[in-house]
Amino acid sequence: VKGSLAGAANYIGYFTATNTLTGTAGFQYDGTNISSVDADFTMSSATTLKPELTLTSTSGVNATNQGGYISFYRNDSTNPYTSTADVLGTIQFQNRNLASVKQSWADIKVIADDVTINNEISSIRFRTRKPTLGNNSVTNTQTAGNNTTRIATTAFVAAAVAANSGTPAGSSTQLQYNNGGAFGGVDDWTWNGTDMTIAT
Repeated sequence: VKGSLAGAANYIGYFTATNTLTGTAGFQYDGTNISSVDADFTMSSATTLKPELTLTSTSGVNATNQGGYISFYRNDSTNPYTSTADVLGTIQFQNRNLASVKQSWADIKVIADDVTINNEISSIRFRTRKPTLGNNSVTNTQTAGNNTTRIATTAFVAAAVAANSGTPAGSSTQLQYNNGGAFGGVDDWTWNGTDMTIAT
């Protein structure tokens, strides 16, 4: 195909007819971006619920041929093995605040916690901005005998703990669960006040 590609710099070309190439502002690639603020590959649309990315697999469903997947590959040519606490991949949810500043509102990260051969350990960390509850949420607070999901005040929690005394199990930061009527600690699920970590 000979001829020029319609559109501006960084537009990704696509065919609109057998021998016609065009481009659009909603489909671009810029390999010069080096910051986390600007993306290399962008899809944009002003239409509700768009853009939508679909990965379709037409292979047979069996043990070796399954649906498509997204892979995050951390490949350092100078150091083939990642170091401990390396971020292997991040899914980030961003938005602009009232000052029109682009910010991360939540993210999901996969961390390489141990890269020792035959002892590789990773974890998934979920992070979101802390929500603030208004003082007018009294009608949604928890009450004794009500098992629906509601806001529990500090006084309610203190009273509940006092009425059902017990000692937390496991180590510091481990999440607790009901282990036959007693506290149980989850070794692979921790919360340090900022990050929730699920070890695998």
